[in-house]
Amino acid sequence: MTHDIAYRNSSDLLDRYKADLILEEGDRERVQSQDASLGEKTAAWLIVNSMKAKRKLGMGVRD
Repeated sequence: MTHDIAYRNSSDLLDRYKADLILEEGDRERVQSQDASLGEKTAAWLIVNSMKAKRKLGMGVRD
């Protein structure tokens, strides 16, 4: 939810990059959490890897 709000409130790429990192870090914690269900861990794992791919491919980066 915080990620979506950050994207809505700012079109600055640096702010959006930071929001992506925060989302990735939070979901990485859920992947490693002992109390998360398999479904929750799977969803979090997909988000973590999507954010990594987005960053590595440079999506949203202007020349």
